[in-house]
Amino acid sequence: MPEEWFVRVQEKEYGPVDLETLREWKADGRLIPENPVRATGEPEWKSAAEIPELFPQTPASPEGTFRASEPYRRRSFVEIIAESGRLYRRGFGQFFALALLVGLPSIGFKLSLAYMHYGGEGEPVSVTTQIASAVAIVMLVALLVCWPIFLAGLQFGAAELAAGRRMRLLDILRRAINHWPRLARLSVYVYGSYIFWTLLPVLLILTLASAPSIWSLLLALLALAFQVFMAGRLFINFMFWQQTSTLGGLEGPEALRESK
Repeated sequence: MPEEWFVRVQEKEYGPVDLETLREWKADGRLIPENPVRATGEPEWKSAAEIPELFPQTPASPEGTFRASEPYRRRSFVEIIAESGRLYRRGFGQFFALALLVGLPSIGFKLSLAYMHYGGEGEPVSVTTQIASAVAIVMLVALLVCWPIFLAGLQFGAAELAAGRRMRLLDILRRAINHWPRLARLSVYVYGSYIFWTLLPVLLILTLASAPSIWSLLLALLALAFQVFMAGRLFINFMFWQQTSTLGGLEGPEALRESK
């Protein structure tokens, strides 16, 4: 077994590093099975998944596993749905635990809103409302913080199951947390784009509605058509932004460009 390895990420080479360092990079989520590696003194590159000391081959169950050539075979829509269902069934427990990361803060936020009752001007705010307001803020912050971890965990977990490997929740969470800054920045841009290009036509339509006429009606219909066009365009452009950022290891504009 070679002592040291070079790793290539986004056309940049790192190393040489020993196997223990590679294990640390894998635990941190910086090394994934698809990364090209080569041993010191060897010119040929191979994927990190071919190093058994890093990614041991686990016995694949006959249900829902891939053969070596299957990931690159064109699939029909029905096959995609069927395979997705098999992966979801195999990793249901881990996926459910990931969903709790955002599900519990979301439920806590909605329940706390039910206990918030603000009276008229000059009326004192009750203790229940103060506590509910504090809980709502905490739950909202927790939801926003956990959302990128949830998205990254879904991608890493699905990739492990698709490759026929066991989905280990703690490893998935560790890799997802390490990708939090990257995915959080992309989330702000992606969701912000959706919000901006949705609210802008709506504000224009509301402005035109204040002075109804034939021309304002036509402009409102034009704004509505533009909103539908932009929503569809953004959906196509951002369809794979989560995969390119997590599995592809790309940053910002590169991840969005590859997502198209």
